Formats: sequence, C-alpha cells, structure tokens
Amino acid sequence: MKSSLIPPTSRKRVAIFGAGIAGLTVAHELVRRNYEVQIFEANEDAGGFFRSARTEGDQHMPSEYSWHGFGPWYDNVFDLLKQIPFDASSSIYEKGLSRPIDFCMVPDDAAGTSTSAWFADLREIFRFTRWDEARWAWMMFRVWTANRRSQEHYAEMNASQAFRPILSDLGWRTWRACFGPWVGSDWTNVSLHQVGLFFRKELLTRPTH
Repeated sequence: MKSSLIPPTSRKRVAIFGAGIAGLTVAHELVRRNYEVQIFEANEDAGGFFRSARTEGDQHMPSEYSWHGFGPWYDNVFDLLKQIPFDASSSIYEKGLSRPIDFCMVPDDAAGTSTSAWFADLREIFRFTRWDEARWAWMMFRVWTANRRSQEHYAEMNASQAFRPILSDLGWRTWRACFGPWVGSDWTNVSLHQVGLFFRKELLTRPTH
C-alpha cells in the first residue's frame, strides 16, 4: 500500500516506511510543516499493532495485538487526536476517546478487590503473597528513585526476567501475563524502566480515562 499526502506548496519530500501509529504521527507532523510525504506499508491496511481485526479464529470479534490504554500523561497523543476530524462537528478525541473509564483486573477465583487499599489490590490481582508484595514494592522503589545512570541500566533490563527471581512462581506468572493489558507492551520485550515508569505514573495520577 502506498499513500501520498501532498500539500500544494510542498518543497521537500519525505518517505515513511510503515503506516503504524508512529509512521502516521510523523506524516501528520511533516505535512503540517509543509513537506510532501509518501507512506509505504507492507500490509493492506494502515494502523499497525493498533489496528483491530475480525478473524474467523476469534469468532469475528474485534481482536488486537495487545490491549491499548493511554493515561493522562500522554499529552501528545491526545493533542494529535483533537486535531483529526471525526465528522463535521467534532474530532476523534471528542467522539471516540473522551469518555471516563475505570477498570480492574482480577483472577477468576478472587473474592473481589478493595478500592481503598491499593496494595491489597495487588495481592488479589497478581496473586501475590505478602513476600511478593514486599519484594515487588522494593524493586519498584529502586526503579522510581534511580538516577540517570541507573535509568539507562534498567532500560536495558527485561522486566519479566528482572522480577522472576524475586517473586513466587504463581505471582510471577500472573504479573507477567498482565504486562500487556496494564503496561500496553509485550512482556517479552518491555524493559524494567518502562514498567517502573508506568506504575509510578499510575500511582501518582490515578487516571480516570
């Protein structure tokens, strides 16, 4: 698939390979800056990992590469979506995303989670023991308080492998399985720094959408 976005007064030309979120965002910004942009995509449709699909294997229900969520600290994403028209009266942000959502994840056999004690939620959601909870909190504290050198070190560490030796097997497997829905990343690739950054912002901002 090839798509051209050519403003009338364009002077410079740019080729973008990949029509995922990153490629489309770059194209949008370059067109605003008066560039002629051509996007090349190997698949038939744009959107990359953020595109839903309906497949026979999923009973034609919308299926995703991963769950997608944006906390309120994604200012650039929300700003961009406010600029893209949905219809004649409003933007994609206003029609598609500007709605408050509260969600929680719990194992099937959990009795329920407490909304008043955040760490009590951790034990039920991730099947943590009290030792798991303490070790998890210590690892998060280390990441949250790291200086620049340590941040660069943690950015090179795989989060799943970093937690494996300090959590019980059940707690680790449950925690690992939640990386996609919670962090928005494939657990096999996400770094310890990214996981720490996400949960620090989750605790501090308490997002409502």
